[in-house]
Amino acid sequence: FHPRFITTAGLEDFETNEWISSKQNLTVSLFQHASEYHQHATLHVFWLQWDEDHCAGLDWLLGNYWQALMTLDTYATALGKLQQELGIADHDFPNFVQEECKYFQNLQHKPEHNVVAFKYLETLKSSQVTRYKCQLVTTWHLLSEQVRWQMLECDHLAAIKAEERLEAPICQYETILDTAHWTPNCEEWQHTEVDLANQAYNDALDELESLIVQRLFEMEKRNL
Repeated sequence: FHPRFITTAGLEDFETNEWISSKQNLTVSLFQHASEYHQHATLHVFWLQWDEDHCAGLDWLLGNYWQALMTLDTYATALGKLQQELGIADHDFPNFVQEECKYFQNLQHKPEHNVVAFKYLETLKSSQVTRYKCQLVTTWHLLSEQVRWQMLECDHLAAIKAEERLEAPICQYETILDTAHWTPNCEEWQHTEVDLANQAYNDALDELESLIVQRLFEMEKRNL
């Protein structure tokens, strides 16, 4: 439903939707303690009045028409030159839109196999940490021997319990992936570790892009 993929959206930036929503929110104080009937009645009156005001001044429609004509005059020649240089025909543009739409749809959900592999690798790393704690020898010289053994025993038991809790999901992931147990030296471990790092990097880029776009929208609203 993104406006980029709706050809009938035209050149609208959909700022009107944000503006009308903020105006509608002002009516909340009129019916927040009213009955459901009065809530619907208030919204009905609000939209009737907005429709009358909107239809009373249709200068914006003429402005959009002139803007479309200016856009065609400005970019038609440049677009024709680019099509000749790149060897692109008019029928290629709908294909570009479909490819982009398909690309964004695929980004909505990460591949299931990769998600399972990432979780499996993270679980294996957690298992390594707990196994290391089980084998760790204390060197607390400033504490008494009894206290050292008590603390070591508590940490050791906690690590053993954590290791036991991780055994079940590890076996489950290996069954789903239909693979043998991974080790840090195996190819699957190393390949998945690289993919996991790339995924974290891409997530950070997506977050940065989102912040930049939000900032640009705010600057555009303030005519900066």
